[in-house]
Amino acid sequence: MMRNSHDAPKTLQRPAWWGDKGVCRDQDPDLFFPDDWRRGPGKLDAIAAKRVCGRCPVVEPCLHDALERGETHGVWGGLDPDERLQLKYPAQRDPAQDPGGGEEAGDASQLLQEAVSV
Repeated sequence: MMRNSHDAPKTLQRPAWWGDKGVCRDQDPDLFFPDDWRRGPGKLDAIAAKRVCGRCPVVEPCLHDALERGETHGVWGGLDPDERLQLKYPAQRDPAQDPGGGEEAGDASQLLQEAVSV
């Protein structure tokens, strides 16, 4: 299915994009980009954003794109920047949080499941 480009005249078309199906499109963007996702009101926003991601049909492609782009801010694909770093650098993951002995520290689906079940 083709749709109009946002940046071009209505006569130009572009392929459908997975982001068009994102549940976050109907949410306040500030929810996904709190000033401090580690504490206070920002942490509550990050938790709420992850809950939105938990209902999203395109959470996996969202996370994949965020990892490819190296996003360093905001909740993408159900993960905050610290969680995305854990995927990128699994050796940095806290062994106390990894009951599997570190073998699956980089498992995106497990980390994603933990994040969206907050």
